[in-house]
Amino acid sequence: MKSCTSLLVVWVIIGIIAFFFFPKGIEAYYFFSDHFNSTYDSSWTISPEATGSAKIVSDSFLRLSPINSKKFPYLWKELPMVDKIEIEFKFRFTGTPNFGAGFVLSDKLLPYGITREVAWEDVVFIIWPKQVSGFTVNTVICPNTAPSCIPNHFNSGVFNGLSNEWYTLKMQKDGNKYYLYVDGIKVYESSISERQIRYIWLGNPEFTNGVAWPTIDIDYIKISELSNTSPTILIPGLGASWDMGAILSGTDGNNWTVPSFVKEYNGLISSFINTKDPNDTDRNLYIFPYDWRKPLSVLAERLKVYIDTNISTGEKVNLVGHSMGGLVARAYTQTYGTSKINKIITVGSPNKGVTEAYGVWEGATIWNDVWWAKMALELTTHFGANVGESNVQTVQRLVPSLRDLLPVYDFIKKDALVIPWSTLSQKNLYLGTLNQNVSQINSLTTAIYSKDIETNKIVKVIAPSEEDLALQRWVDGKPISDPFETADGDGTITEDSAKGTFSNILRGSGWHGELVTKNDNIQKIFGVLGLDQTKIISGNNDGRKNALVVVLRSPGKLEVCNIEVTKCNDQLGLYFPDYKLFMLPGYDNEELMIRVFEDGNKGTYKLHIGNIGDTSDWNIFDGNIVSNDQHDYYIVKSNGKNLSIQSSPANKEQCKKDRWKVMYDYFGFRNQGECVSYVERNERASSRFFWWI
Repeated sequence: MKSCTSLLVVWVIIGIIAFFFFPKGIEAYYFFSDHFNSTYDSSWTISPEATGSAKIVSDSFLRLSPINSKKFPYLWKELPMVDKIEIEFKFRFTGTPNFGAGFVLSDKLLPYGITREVAWEDVVFIIWPKQVSGFTVNTVICPNTAPSCIPNHFNSGVFNGLSNEWYTLKMQKDGNKYYLYVDGIKVYESSISERQIRYIWLGNPEFTNGVAWPTIDIDYIKISELSNTSPTILIPGLGASWDMGAILSGTDGNNWTVPSFVKEYNGLISSFINTKDPNDTDRNLYIFPYDWRKPLSVLAERLKVYIDTNISTGEKVNLVGHSMGGLVARAYTQTYGTSKINKIITVGSPNKGVTEAYGVWEGATIWNDVWWAKMALELTTHFGANVGESNVQTVQRLVPSLRDLLPVYDFIKKDALVIPWSTLSQKNLYLGTLNQNVSQINSLTTAIYSKDIETNKIVKVIAPSEEDLALQRWVDGKPISDPFETADGDGTITEDSAKGTFSNILRGSGWHGELVTKNDNIQKIFGVLGLDQTKIISGNNDGRKNALVVVLRSPGKLEVCNIEVTKCNDQLGLYFPDYKLFMLPGYDNEELMIRVFEDGNKGTYKLHIGNIGDTSDWNIFDGNIVSNDQHDYYIVKSNGKNLSIQSSPANKEQCKKDRWKVMYDYFGFRNQGECVSYVERNERASSRFFWWI
């Protein structure tokens, strides 16, 4: 076959691999791109390099050209068998050929070195040079505008282009229909066809007797799932949603949001915004903040209400859940069905549970989490505790969702023997039930995991003490001093748990938080959703584990400063004046100065100071505002585990009480007169905050 206008031949190739490569048929990552910046991707199959030249020009594009008149380079790739696929490449033809070489998309692969003419039935689409100048885009599939066309015998061109000019061609397959766009303009829409493209070739597999070949330049080739117009609902992890009033009061609240200090999702959110056409008025991203204290069954119902309220009838939505958010997505779809769901992505989700939940649920001990998640749990349980209630009882009453996060595998060892999960007192029956029937969501779900970090999998325990049992603590076993056996994971969720029992799995990289912040991980999420991966904006993972919190319960005003008093409140940390609450993420035992002062009201107050880490240390001080312009000062120090807090004299009378020197030893008063002078200076300088400013 000599030119595209004669009968055609199948040539060409490149196919660009398929989004998800399938190591051993398990992993699926639907994306491939080659921008030919310095070399071409090693996964291309290239028939004998001696047949021609395949070179990168100016670190910018791939140039295919012959080294003799009888043979041309031939490259190809196999494509994934998916219902929705998009293949895009930018190219140009140069030279004055009298024989063809170009691009072919087909359900067949011709061997290199054929000598026969290639028939129309060997190709589906072919982009081929004309004699001397120009090229034609041809297809065998009938267009939707030709009802009398014999299926698979259209055998005609749908677009003509010029030599020496760059063109961008995009082919989209949506089910049994094909669409062609050239430089963004639709030039073709097919009728229904059973032909399924499986290969892309570049070049020509035919040996000839001597011809004038073209030169082909390729700027890039991208293959992805067809860009999907379904909006996405992002569901964050445990503790990432806050309603400060609800957390402090133990009420349900109605203003749950992802606060600005939870930054892990900023890059992912910005990436979605970056993909949106500014002329498109439809939303492409929704965020579902939720009360993570509630059981998954309740959250599933609330997500249903959210979807019914925000997503139009007949429209489908993607659910992307990070950590616990993935289980919320599963709880909804496995309870209410998938009629409104396009795709589900669980990102680092504990699909088989997480050992960290055991520490909180049975021991009120928070293991290995980001500071804001620890803080959310600590504020909930500290201010929500009932009189006479143990810490464990408080946790289990206020945060029943934690039971739904417990492992559903054998994860406890006692005396080197595994304790069967079925015999435990505290079991995660809800997740166990979900995992018994994932078939209804399996085809829609992709589970993204990491295996880069040693992650807690097994908890080694001893029998609980009588005191533990009296407090309903560690009823299934008390962790030993070095309690964990580890496995590959993301530092929080093991690889095995994140994969769950799903068929479509995709390896990410890094720590638990990095699964939604790193560029390559967001790229994987976008690859599954069929979104433009060039629009990705990476985020920042907050690796801080500890924090200090100061909360004043009325009356009075609160201010917290560093000991030099150069930074205070929101200059030093996070300050919420409406709640008289201050948080210092990443607290590193530095000395701090706290001031409680009169705000127009008098009376007793309580000052709560907490050092929040894997274990938490709370100190509560009672004070009494009795006079105008009263200022009470507290100096905070830490030895790394426990806080040491010194209060200053609030009035002259306190300087005259017995044991005054012991009470105010930190301030170094040599006599009561110096103590009184200190109070007087504070009173005179109250309008200037601290007297030494």
